[in-house]
Amino acid sequence: MIKVLIADDEPLVRAGIKTVLPWNMYGFDVIAEAADGKEAYEKILKLKPDILITDIKMPGMDGITLLKRLKQEKISIQSLVLSCFDEFELVREAMKYGAHDYIRKLSIDPAKLLEVLKEMKEAISDQPEKSASFSLNTDDLKYLFIKRLQNQGFEDHEQVENVLHNIKLDISIQDYHLIRFSFEPDTAPITETNRKNMIYNLLNQICERYPGQELFSLDEKGYLLISNTKKDLLLCRQIGAAMKQYANQTVYFGISPLLKDETSFKAGMKQAEEALSACIFYERSEPLPYPLLTSVGFPFITDSQSQELYIALSSGNSEKSSELVQRFLLWLKSGLFYPFQCYSYMEEILNIFIRVARELNFSLYQMTADENDILRRIRQAHTLRTCQKILSDFIMEFSELVRDKHSGERSEILKIKEYVQLHYSENIDLNLVAGLVNVTPSHLSNLFKKETGTNFSSYLTDVRMQAAGKLLKSPDMLIYEVAEKTGYSNGGYFGKAFKKYWGVSPEEYKKEKDSDILIEIDPGIAFGTGSHETTKLCIQALDKYVKTGDSVLDVGCGSGILSIAALKLGAKHATAIDIDEVAVKVAAENMAVNHIPSSDYTLYDGDLISNAFLKVKAGTGHDIVVANILADVIIPLTGVVKPHLKKGGLYITSGIIDTKEAEVREALLENGFEILDVTYMKEWCCFIATI
Repeated sequence: MIKVLIADDEPLVRAGIKTVLPWNMYGFDVIAEAADGKEAYEKILKLKPDILITDIKMPGMDGITLLKRLKQEKISIQSLVLSCFDEFELVREAMKYGAHDYIRKLSIDPAKLLEVLKEMKEAISDQPEKSASFSLNTDDLKYLFIKRLQNQGFEDHEQVENVLHNIKLDISIQDYHLIRFSFEPDTAPITETNRKNMIYNLLNQICERYPGQELFSLDEKGYLLISNTKKDLLLCRQIGAAMKQYANQTVYFGISPLLKDETSFKAGMKQAEEALSACIFYERSEPLPYPLLTSVGFPFITDSQSQELYIALSSGNSEKSSELVQRFLLWLKSGLFYPFQCYSYMEEILNIFIRVARELNFSLYQMTADENDILRRIRQAHTLRTCQKILSDFIMEFSELVRDKHSGERSEILKIKEYVQLHYSENIDLNLVAGLVNVTPSHLSNLFKKETGTNFSSYLTDVRMQAAGKLLKSPDMLIYEVAEKTGYSNGGYFGKAFKKYWGVSPEEYKKEKDSDILIEIDPGIAFGTGSHETTKLCIQALDKYVKTGDSVLDVGCGSGILSIAALKLGAKHATAIDIDEVAVKVAAENMAVNHIPSSDYTLYDGDLISNAFLKVKAGTGHDIVVANILADVIIPLTGVVKPHLKKGGLYITSGIIDTKEAEVREALLENGFEILDVTYMKEWCCFIATI
């Protein structure tokens, strides 16, 4: 048996490493653990293990110091270091002192760990008397170099040049383009190691024809080219043709603007990735340079267009609804817009569907067994063509359900509703609309009440007040103008009606909106624009409960919007987690855009429910845990979130469709939570609970 010692200051991490593999089955025996470098050193002298697995950062004697001491004293042992994300310089130093390899601490892949252990076992057999003296391979160094450029950067250009020289890369990080490319997302992923290597080798062969550029593999995210050549488009076309011929894969390319030096790398990487996303979204056959993306002329839904779609959907007119939605999407197709804009635009379209469904007392999710359906399906669609297909199919289902709801409603009522929606700014009364359908006012009054459950006057007021609320959000709209646009010629009467409906005066309502905290969000391909009801519910809860100095844990952070909101509301620190690494990256970018100091937040990618390492990193004693995910994730999360909350802390959770409210309530109570409040918006709800 090969004897193994594990050194890490976190007990859960040590336990996780011990359980990630059936060690004895593969000829390894974990003989001891150590909580720091000093304890590890003493046990190495005493127990003489063959392999050391050590964290780089530990209190007292850290992993680097331990490896240095072992090398100085010529103690023969194979070592593997555990690193957190992007600890480039520390990993390099560990290799200098004899570490065989490194592995990421929070995302240990059992297969990768076993592969490294077998290499170390073989090295022990080949060189039993020699201390380890290995280094990272070139691809590993290249990957770390890219991550370093993308994150904390380098001190100066000279340091960059030194690193390039050390890892033998003949490129310059001056006057360069970044080219991000990946395969068509909807094709079958390439999982076989041999085929991946074949493709990588083929790509390198093509790139060798064009001196002045370097290829980098970004694992499942595709590839990156740093190019100093002026033949970018030609190179991309040759790569595309070769991948189609030899791998049957369609390749899409996004190209950054010309970048000056290493300080532009992070921004350039984002621009190249945005261009790549747009290239995929529009299924563009040619490589897409970032400068071609535009917001100029970006389509938006006017009030009149929104109203037109609302009326078509409300009446169950699938043909008209499809025509309008396809017209909206045709506007998207007419330009090269940023994908995040397009997704937000489609969310606005879907909000009209949600409004209709709510008014007719049904949920969109009655239409499918998949509770996560339409909004997430749109976000997960990589191309505009797929979005069009999803929306087209959805309209047919939706219209059929609406018609079923209307099957017992009189045509006179439908006609009156349609008229009110189009003419609420005009002088409308019961006598007018009764004349439209050729009945007496008294008969219409009774009929309207019977068919809708409310009287005509209340319905008209509801339509007008909803419109007034939207108009008052505009900073340029004066109150008397809002009154006129919603059918009130008397400003005083409008004010009284508004306060009765909204609970505050128009002046108070407008002031409240004008003093809102501003959050700038680019969701990229992550979730969280702030427009969805579940996000609004969470922000409302945070606004109510966040206190100055609070610690907040944001599970399923998406774009980072809830963490940013909490910090702007006075929280001292936010720990944000998402299962999607891309989302974490987007969240970091949005933190910077909103001028949140890096000391105020911590970001991790991973699954809090199943990842033991992440549970340690997430911390304990938070004042608030917020989770805006989905009910099917919230239910198991509720069983593991309590250790992260302090006594009396709050658990705010949304993303819960009304049909799942009872299940989430039951999960909270079963896990010892006390439910303080439940808030609602359309068909969504938000729980505020405590322990």
